Amino acid sequence: MDLVNAHTSQHLPAMAFQHAHDFIIQNPIIVNSSEEQDTFMEKFAEATMQGAELDSSERDPPPRCHPGTRIELIERLRLWISDPQHRTKNVLWVVGPAGVGKSAIIQTVAELELESNTSRVLAALFFSALNRRNNPSKVVATLSYQIALKHPSYRQYLRSKLKTDPKLWHKSIITQFAEFIVHPFVKRRLYQDSGRILIFIDGLDDQRFPDAPLLWIIASRPEAHITEHLARKRLKDSFEKVDVVVNSIEACRDTEHYLRAEFEKMRKSNVVMLFYPRWPPEDSFLKIAAAASGLFAYATTAVRFIGDSRAGDPISNFQLIVALVDQVCPPNGARPSSDQPMRQLDKLYLHILSRVSDTDLPCTREVLAAMILDIPMLAHVRHITSALCEWLCLAPNRLYSALRQLHAVLDIPPPSYACSSIKVYHKSFSDFLLDSRRSGLFLGTVEDEKHRNFLRALRVLKEVPYCHLPHSNSQYKRCQLGNIRLSWVYDGLEDEFSARNSLHLTASAFFRSFLDSKTSPEPDVISVLEVTPVIVWWESIRWLYDNEAAMQHLRRDRVLLDLPARLLEIENIDPCEDSRIWVMETHRPVYSVMLYGSLHWNLVDQVKNYSDRLLTCFIGNHLRGWVEIPVGSAKNFITYDFAHLRDQLKVYRAMA
Repeated sequence: MDLVNAHTSQHLPAMAFQHAHDFIIQNPIIVNSSEEQDTFMEKFAEATMQGAELDSSERDPPPRCHPGTRIELIERLRLWISDPQHRTKNVLWVVGPAGVGKSAIIQTVAELELESNTSRVLAALFFSALNRRNNPSKVVATLSYQIALKHPSYRQYLRSKLKTDPKLWHKSIITQFAEFIVHPFVKRRLYQDSGRILIFIDGLDDQRFPDAPLLWIIASRPEAHITEHLARKRLKDSFEKVDVVVNSIEACRDTEHYLRAEFEKMRKSNVVMLFYPRWPPEDSFLKIAAAASGLFAYATTAVRFIGDSRAGDPISNFQLIVALVDQVCPPNGARPSSDQPMRQLDKLYLHILSRVSDTDLPCTREVLAAMILDIPMLAHVRHITSALCEWLCLAPNRLYSALRQLHAVLDIPPPSYACSSIKVYHKSFSDFLLDSRRSGLFLGTVEDEKHRNFLRALRVLKEVPYCHLPHSNSQYKRCQLGNIRLSWVYDGLEDEFSARNSLHLTASAFFRSFLDSKTSPEPDVISVLEVTPVIVWWESIRWLYDNEAAMQHLRRDRVLLDLPARLLEIENIDPCEDSRIWVMETHRPVYSVMLYGSLHWNLVDQVKNYSDRLLTCFIGNHLRGWVEIPVGSAKNFITYDFAHLRDQLKVYRAMA
């Protein structure tokens, strides 16, 4: 037997191969029915960039070209995909300035291709720095996962590859690209169908393997670091380019088409408009169309503002927009500048911000800073409106009052959809806010926001009587977190506990990160440790021992005391009984943390011999803290409840 095809023989009984010899199995596909087989894609999904896919719920509704617009450009892109005679390279770079509609074009073309040719494998990735979908280390995994869903042979290849080297997830993006893309499609040629694999990226990459069955359509702004990179000799001939130009004939025609359709929709849906059958006036309409000049970000923002009943009636809002246009337009006969569309957009954004009352403005600034300034650790907070309220300690009425004038630029879910997030409609608005020279609204720097978040974390931690330790009793944990104030109104106790737990975990993580970075304000850190001293992560201990000023402060306040070992009765601690036991080892300059669990009995035995030896104790306001037990060159720390030493502590604190 010369060849056994794995596809046809994998289900044959074992006796079929008895006494067989001199045969070869080529390109076998081994099907494993174990649990690992079933969970592979689930584990794979965890390594991807969540929310970046073509049909992700986090992008719903995604940007799409308005019906009847961008027809020529869409047809050009689809012809490049379908007809090899219309392409010379496998990479197409769709480039254009902010607000011109690149994401909508990519989304529309991808959806049309997906509908028209289901046999073609398609992957798409939509970056969004604002929504924290911008982790470069997950780019290859995100695309590979989508291809694997539709390509069984490729899926099996990845399973085998990752089983051999599970750390591939953590390798460099170059290594991942070679192992997940180049090797299977260029060297092994796993994909043999006639159609090409379409990969859409609303960002930028490069392709150096013209023989691979991969077509890349990539969209980006013409930013300096991208254009300079592509101008290099090695890359400049590796891609084709399509410019999406503002103020082009097609773009201006399309924005005018969009505006007419939307105004007609408003006229038909508003009963007041029955009195205005010829609204909007043509001369005024043409002013707004000219102001847009092919910039869809301006057109869509103007439409949302005019149609927002909270900002006024459509007729008044329309007249206001026309007045703003007149303020920016050049004098009669003067030629408009090339940046006029962006100037018109800035003027509109400025007017929208100006409608926020002086009373609401501080809260508005706080919310916008939390949404826009890049603090990756808090990305999950921004994805849930109620969580954002809790973190900022804002009641729902304060949040909605602060944002009530911003519906033209923000997608704000109603209170009944608190699990949804507040989203910025277009990145041009976040760019506008980040430039205080344009917006006149200084949100602060990223470092400013980190400090504000640190203070928010301290607020939460100070409300916990003492930090909960690992414990099997959930009621114990509920008791510890019960004092955390909540801003949102929840349906039941379970939802309240979940909100408190999430808030506490976020605050704890932020507190740890600041201790680790050694950039935290000393008085604030000390105040938290004094109130909730069982927050004795190894970062806290390291921070204290590396900070002489903090140690002196704690000794001055009698928070750090040296107590004799016999007073602590350490030999009576039962490591299996309660949650007081948390052992750590600190080896300078390298620190390591031991697992939660039992206190080593040899350590207890040594402490029994200490007798009157003084041990450094950290004692907080609730008489909970930790004890340092040096053994050789190591420093061991155990959590301890000093409540039974209340009277003795008064004496020792008076003597210190």
